[in-house]
This record gives sequence, structure tokens and C-alpha cells, in this order.
Amino acid sequence: MLRKTFLPLCIFCTIVSLSASVCYAGRSQKPLSPIRITIVPTHAGVTPAGIKPGDVVEFKVTAVSFLDTQEMRIKVELSDGAELVDGNAAWSGPAAKNEEKVFIITVRASQEGKGKIWVHGAIPGSQGASFATESWYQLGADANASMKSSVKGAKPPVRKDSKGRDVIEYR
Repeated sequence: MLRKTFLPLCIFCTIVSLSASVCYAGRSQKPLSPIRITIVPTHAGVTPAGIKPGDVVEFKVTAVSFLDTQEMRIKVELSDGAELVDGNAAWSGPAAKNEEKVFIITVRASQEGKGKIWVHGAIPGSQGASFATESWYQLGADANASMKSSVKGAKPPVRKDSKGRDVIEYR
């Protein structure tokens, strides 16, 4: 009796698992930005909370384009009294797919021991679409807010579907 129910049960489970994978195969994930920006101290052991007033720290900024582009823009901004001691605050030029653009900047924390380094990256697109992202590093004692990254996302032209919802096209 067990044999008679076991085989149909195995067949049923196989069909269910195969149909579930087929159902999810057509679903797409949320599109990712075609540019990624990271910023980290160049020396191991440096933490945001360990940066004291007036400390000078060297950072590695890395920008990666996930597509071939004629123009990628990188801009470094400092706030809350942080100062750029050495390095370039901006770069613009072509980027190949998966090519890393690496910059070294040296920053002095403010006399209050705070400051923030913002790195903005953008890929201007054709037909009015562009992509942007940013990453930041918090200097000083606010360790809970260090090394955050956010995607500002794509800014393509907004179109509406038949129900009035926004349609975003990624190319």
C-alpha cells in the first residue's frame, strides 16, 4: 500500500517543484544602477569612530561602470568642515564595462572631529535618461552612520501605461 501512494506522491512533488521554478523564471528583479561607487580608508584598522579632530586620512574611491559609456562623471564633496588635502575632487571620461576607476584622496577631519565625504557618480544617457548613485563616509564619532551607499536610480523620461502608472524603461 505504501508503494502505491509513494510513487504518485513523488511524481506530484516533482511536478510542483518544476512548475514553481518555471513560474519564477520569467520574473525579473529590480534593475540595478549601471554604476557603483565605494569609498574606504586605504589603511587597515581605520574606523569612523577612530578618526579624531584634525586627523588626516587617505581614502580609496572606486567607481565601476557596468556598461560601456562615453562619459562617466565622478565628483567628491566634503561637508561639516572636512577638507581635501590631496587628490582630485572630480573626474570625467569614458569607461569600459566592468572597468574600475580608482582615485586616492586625502582628507582632514574638522576641528570638531566630524565631517562627511560624499562621492557622486553619474552616467549621462541618451534620449534624456541618466543614471546616478552616491556613496558617503562619515568621519568622527558617529560610527552608526558610516559608509552608507544609496542609489539615486535612473532618471529616464516618465511614460504612463494604459492604467496611468509610470513606466520606466532601462536600456
